[in-house]
Amino acid sequence: MSSLTIEVLYPEFANLFGEGANPEYLVRAMRESGTDVTVLYTALDETPRFLSGDVDFAYLGSMTENAQRLVADTLQPYRQQIFARIKAGQFFLATGNAVEIFSDGMISAELGGFEGLGLIRTRAHLDVWHRHNSFFLGEWADAPESAAGGFGDGGYYTESGNDVSDDHGSGHTIQIVGFKSQFGHSRSSDGTAPQAASGFTLKPLFRTVRGVDFDGTEVEFGNLRSPSSGTAKPWGEGVRIHNFMGTYLTGPLLILNPPFTKWLMRSLGVDHPHLPFEEAAFDSYHTRIADFHDPARHAVLKS
Repeated sequence: MSSLTIEVLYPEFANLFGEGANPEYLVRAMRESGTDVTVLYTALDETPRFLSGDVDFAYLGSMTENAQRLVADTLQPYRQQIFARIKAGQFFLATGNAVEIFSDGMISAELGGFEGLGLIRTRAHLDVWHRHNSFFLGEWADAPESAAGGFGDGGYYTESGNDVSDDHGSGHTIQIVGFKSQFGHSRSSDGTAPQAASGFTLKPLFRTVRGVDFDGTEVEFGNLRSPSSGTAKPWGEGVRIHNFMGTYLTGPLLILNPPFTKWLMRSLGVDHPHLPFEEAAFDSYHTRIADFHDPARHAVLKS
């Protein structure tokens, strides 16, 4: 039996939109797959354990804007250590507005804002009088990288959950679904595609098919609908820097996307990943994909 350690950061704050279910689901799936899992819950007044290099996977979920400021301030003294761990290949997932903590921060006329860690060179612009709500349909089609510091060579899955890890260059497409509920979006200062801090390379985590890009650009079946940036085509949703993954998507992401979750488990060393209620999870996943493809259903709920 293999053994893994998962760290859940600041669960007393980062628990909006049911996001606490992401690590809970992952832990249960790992245990049902025969993996011994140690779960560490780190409070705001504790030093993050992943900085020591002894944590296989770290998670930070959605929170209130006031909690964002507290978390950002708490993590600032560890900025260089966090960067070093990400460069070393630390697996980390930030969902919802947690991703903004790793950006240049947030500004808001009503809330004042905060300074982020600067790993992602964008800044969130919030308007608390206009909440954005939408569903997201996208693709994650990059085969895992075998190079050091990349996504790892831990296997790849079709939408049916079949392992095709022996064919990394096959270009298999995994569709991604999720939801967004937020007061603003993140964009670079000059309106161009997001960039990473010096020494890092940033890629979009998902390609947008229907919904809203990371910077707020609305996309309909892969085409720009109401661009809010200077990019000539959709950039994508979320960010990927080595094994750091950040996305505005909630849902929770890992429950809604079983192929992505099985890939993550295998990348963390689970040889034969099995999900709780796997058949039902895939049935729901395919039903939601079909629903989100329906042109009669509008991806963005206008406020």
